[in-house]
Amino acid sequence: MRSRRLPRAVDLPTLAAFARAYLHEDVSAEHGSGLEAAAAYARDASADERRQLVDDLERLARALDGKPVNQLTHFFTQELRASWTPATVADLRALISRIESIDSRQRD
Repeated sequence: MRSRRLPRAVDLPTLAAFARAYLHEDVSAEHGSGLEAAAAYARDASADERRQLVDDLERLARALDGKPVNQLTHFFTQELRASWTPATVADLRALISRIESIDSRQRD
């Protein structure tokens, strides 16, 4: 069985844009955590934008299944240039759940 390659930031444009806008060096000061940054994004985004981000995150999670956790950290810090990174693939899936939990009624 061939090993799945990790996508690049260019392959996940919505995730890359989310990382630039919400997971920057002030993520803790502005949002408190990556999960809360995801919630802020979800409140700001359209339903289509939320779906696109979830699709990108799910693609990344599938690519990371069975790989060492340092590849997740490396992807967020080096490929996305994010200041916040999920510690595990389970944390990545929690990020997906947080985005999916926000609907248009919860938008500001």
